[in-house]
Amino acid sequence: YQDASGKWGWEWSFNSALQQRTADVSNLGMLFALTGEEKYAAVARQILMALADAYGYGKGSPVPDPHGYDHFEAYGFDGGDIGMFLAKACHGYDLIYNLPSLSAEDRTHIERDLIRPLAEHLKKFTFMYTSHGRWGMVCLYGLFITGVTLNDQPMIDLALYGQGGTKDKATGGFMDCFNSACLRDGVVWGADTKIEEQMAAVCVLTTVAEVMWHRGVDLYGYQDKAMKKSY
Repeated sequence: YQDASGKWGWEWSFNSALQQRTADVSNLGMLFALTGEEKYAAVARQILMALADAYGYGKGSPVPDPHGYDHFEAYGFDGGDIGMFLAKACHGYDLIYNLPSLSAEDRTHIERDLIRPLAEHLKKFTFMYTSHGRWGMVCLYGLFITGVTLNDQPMIDLALYGQGGTKDKATGGFMDCFNSACLRDGVVWGADTKIEEQMAAVCVLTTVAEVMWHRGVDLYGYQDKAMKKSY
C-alpha cells in the first residue's frame, strides 16, 4: 500500500502468515510420513491448494501476473522469503505426493500455479548465483528444490552450476561453494563473518548434499571432504 507521503509499505503480517502455512504443510507432511494417517496429508493438501489459489488471486486467474509482478511481492516477499517458502512447500508436497485424494488436477494446480511461477520469479535474483552468503544460499536452495520437485533438470543445473555454468565449469551455484572463499580449513564458512550465518549456510549445503546423495552424487567426499572439514 502507499501512504499519504507516497511511501510504499509492505503487508508483513500476511508475509508471516504465508510462511507459517508452508511450515504447516511441511510439518503435516512429516506427520503423515511418520504415522501413515491420511488426515494430516489431507490438511496439507488443503493448505497447498489454498496457497495456489491465493497466489493467482483465485481460480482461473492468470499466473504469473501479466505485468510481470510476483503475486506475493506486495507482502514483502524477496528472494529469501521465496526461498524459505519453496523449501517448506516442496518438502511437504513431496511427502504427500502419492496421497490418493491428491488428484492429477490438484498436482497440476499446485505445480503450475504456485511452485513453478514462484521459482521462475526467484531466478531473477541474480546475486544468489555468486554471492554465497546465508541469504544467497537460501535463495539458491529454493530454486534447487523446485527443480528436484518438478524434475526440471535445467533448473537443477542452474542452481548447481550457476548462470551458463556446466558440470565441468561452474560459474556459480552450489558447486562454486567448494572454492576456498567458502570452504577452507579453519573456518565453518568463509563467505559469512557471523557464526550463526556460517552455520545457516552450511546447513543449506548439507541439505543439498542429502538430496544429491539420494540421486547418486556424493558431495560429502567432494574436494577432499571439504564439507566434512567445516563440521
